[in-house]
Amino acid sequence: MSIIQIQTQAHQWVGAWLSAGFTPDRIRKEAAAREMPEEARRAIADALLAYAADCAIRPQHSPEAIRGALARLAAGGLDLSDLRQWCRQNLNRADLDVAERLLKNEESRRAALPAARPDAIAPWSVLLPQGDRFKHVLILGSTNGGKTCLTEWLGHQQPGFVRVLTTKRKATQWRGMEVIGHPRDYAALKVAWEALISEMDRRLGLIDHAGTAYQHLNVLVDELPAQAANLGKDHQHWLSTLLRESRESLIRLFVLVQGGQLKTIGLEGESDLKGCLHWVRLGKFARSHAQKLYRDGLCDRAALDWVLQQRYPATIDDAIAEVPDLTHWQPGTASHTFPSPSTAEAFRSHGSPVVVGASTISVPSQEADVDPQKLQTVRLLMGSGVSKTRAIEQVFGCSGGRQFQRISSLL
Repeated sequence: MSIIQIQTQAHQWVGAWLSAGFTPDRIRKEAAAREMPEEARRAIADALLAYAADCAIRPQHSPEAIRGALARLAAGGLDLSDLRQWCRQNLNRADLDVAERLLKNEESRRAALPAARPDAIAPWSVLLPQGDRFKHVLILGSTNGGKTCLTEWLGHQQPGFVRVLTTKRKATQWRGMEVIGHPRDYAALKVAWEALISEMDRRLGLIDHAGTAYQHLNVLVDELPAQAANLGKDHQHWLSTLLRESRESLIRLFVLVQGGQLKTIGLEGESDLKGCLHWVRLGKFARSHAQKLYRDGLCDRAALDWVLQQRYPATIDDAIAEVPDLTHWQPGTASHTFPSPSTAEAFRSHGSPVVVGASTISVPSQEADVDPQKLQTVRLLMGSGVSKTRAIEQVFGCSGGRQFQRISSLL
């Protein structure tokens, strides 16, 4: 059952209980005595809060009553956009005009307040891997909410290689990264997902002989609903397999989605995968999660107010975060970076050359002016059954001449 269905059912329960003459206190006891999802308990609490405010307003229809009801709703963790939506759903025209003036005054008051930055802000460095100890990352945000820019910045902070799987990109996106699937090349995406599974199997096969004998491979996955819709059930299998099993092989996914339900990314019924993920929430998802943290006693009112005042709020798992100003950031610049592991740790976890048994595989000197990430991609494609000619053409864009011969000789 989706979150929306759970919330709808919870509101129906509250309506039925109220119609039966139950008081709000009795409804709370009824809900506490039943087994139900946490989303349903929160929906019941929100419905009772709205009912209490409605009872306060309707007998009087006065600005004071409306102001008091709005204050109680705000104390329950609702931000101004939620309050405005509640007013439009519950107030008549006259009361709505009064509430709108009050909300505009409150907006002006909040805008004039200095934002008091909380002491406890989660650093983005928590998303750095420590050897093979890391989680995959799910980034939730609305359209034009900054998901792509933030993920691009995060990708450039990670050790090892970076690859992007997406059906479309703008010229200003994924700079300096290998992009597969643009524009709407689902055949290439299918090959790339299969190659990832093959590479995971190959790396896991080396564990007994050489430990972590390979570099980190970070895969940034955008436009995931489109991929899930066009690649079918195989895509769901590839994604869930990598999320569950790829960490020891140092393959890590950064998944961008526009909604919180696993159904959005083709993983309905796979709720156990949530434990494999860091949840990064942006925009309205961060505000909503901060309100939950406040209701659960995991942050104080001052921290919640700070989040609600942010233009681009963020949370990492159950902690409040702060999105850096990336307006003028460019890949390769030293600004807006976070600490990385020591040189020794970096070499042990994802360095080169790669030791397998008693042999050493080092990078040939002829590769100095050829992108090693693209060479690695060609090798992965060839390992998954793609011909050398097609793999070189797909990654490097050439199918003949000196450049093709040179790349071919390096493989």
